[in-house]
Amino acid sequence: MRPSKDILPIPQIRQRKDLSPVSRGELSNGEEPAYYMFRDIAINAEDRNLLKSQGIRYDITEIPPGFLNSEYIKTLGHYHPASPDGVSYPEVYQVLKGKAHYLLQKSDLSDILLITAGEGDIVVIPPGYGHVTINPGVDSLCMANVVSDRFESDYGPFLTYHGAGYFEETSGKMIQNKNYPVLPNIRTLSKEMVERHKDWIGSDIYYQIRKPDYYRFLNHPRDYLSLMVDLIKG
Repeated sequence: MRPSKDILPIPQIRQRKDLSPVSRGELSNGEEPAYYMFRDIAINAEDRNLLKSQGIRYDITEIPPGFLNSEYIKTLGHYHPASPDGVSYPEVYQVLKGKAHYLLQKSDLSDILLITAGEGDIVVIPPGYGHVTINPGVDSLCMANVVSDRFESDYGPFLTYHGAGYFEETSGKMIQNKNYPVLPNIRTLSKEMVERHKDWIGSDIYYQIRKPDYYRFLNHPRDYLSLMVDLIKG
């Protein structure tokens, strides 16, 4: 589902200068937009009430193609705090247009995972993983996400270490971020494993909001933890 432009709210804009702390080197043209975040979207009032009653939010982010010096354009990166049941909140993404690389890293840095997703693909970010989205293509990346509305994202670790554990260069190389003391090698998720995410969630993440308790796992992750962890096993 990609809402028509007439129902999109005014976006929050992440500027290039906002990404300087997580990039390899100082960025020029700091006032220019890096990407656009459309928060809390619903097609109609009924859907908005459904989202609110479930404690979840549907967003769209658009990342134009571009570079951060030698890197592909990317998001700032963030972690999620723990929910009341003691397990951190998960998130669900779907690529609406373009190509995405989702770089996931476990909070204890025991696992770093790169997931490639194309149009229609769905990626579940399980509890315990911070994540960065990279646009490695020549076209705009447009993606949607469904997430709990009961927390604020934590950008601190990515700012402290000046980025994720690895930087994706335009050459295609993944360069280790030397600000981290020790890092595992990156592993990748197979296409077959990515398909399992869609098998679990369904073909369109928006319309599932109309099914009672479908997204219960977003606010009660402990009850679904093993299912989500299984989705990213090698």
